[in-house]
Amino acid sequence: MQFEEFHDRLWKILDPVDENAFEPICAEPASDEAVQAVAGLVGAQLPEWLVRFCQRTNGLFIEAREEVWPYSKEFDIAPAWTFWRGLVLLGIEHETLPDWATISRAWEWLLDWGVTDVLPLLKVDGDADRLWGLRIRAGEVLDEVVEVIDGQVRVLEGTFLDLYETQIAELMTRQKDMVKLLPKERARRARRRGA
Repeated sequence: MQFEEFHDRLWKILDPVDENAFEPICAEPASDEAVQAVAGLVGAQLPEWLVRFCQRTNGLFIEAREEVWPYSKEFDIAPAWTFWRGLVLLGIEHETLPDWATISRAWEWLLDWGVTDVLPLLKVDGDADRLWGLRIRAGEVLDEVVEVIDGQVRVLEGTFLDLYETQIAELMTRQKDMVKLLPKERARRARRRGA
């Protein structure tokens, strides 16, 4: 995939995202040295579209705005999806990019699971059990999209951008579901305080 194709489709996917409900956050561009460090870490040359993306936008976090979907509080108990309020297209190390949003940190998680043949690229914020990426074979990053759940690797149909589009749609659906849930949750908490 060429960078222009990746860039154009990425922003087309993000076009329907409601800017009043979500905030895009990215870091400063990655240096050539940081790109090479990640390539050395994973043992494969990074795809050109990814390198160019990280040297322009470098990681992209689409996060629900707090006023629309409040952060959970410590010890909150709720369905798992209610904690999944963002989607992270992982980036390459830079002082403006949090460690948890880097390919290198996600690579460490994969190694902890015993997975050494996946370039991690995407994760749902708040879901520590699942990552998506591309298969690595013989020092080459392939176009084979995979999902890793608790160390189990499963090949998916479609392209990486197909996956990204699906995950953005699911994030928007979760946000709409949360908008419906919040008034009920606030009423429940008010009843508990009054009891």
